[in-house]
Amino acid sequence: MSLDPAQFEHHEVWFEAINPNGQAPALVDGGRVITGSTVICEYLGWRRSGCSPKCRWKG
Repeated sequence: MSLDPAQFEHHEVWFEAINPNGQAPALVDGGRVITGSTVICEYLGWRRSGCSPKCRWKG
């Protein structure tokens, strides 16, 4: 799903139900809501690797 920030859709009731801060981006995966671009990127990396968010990056 996408939203149009020029139309202030991120402040509409349906989006604020996902992210009460009314800030994009927000990702909904199953019942989990992830907000913030850095956290979303980390989460997607964990999902792609087959690891859970409880895993730690090994450097």
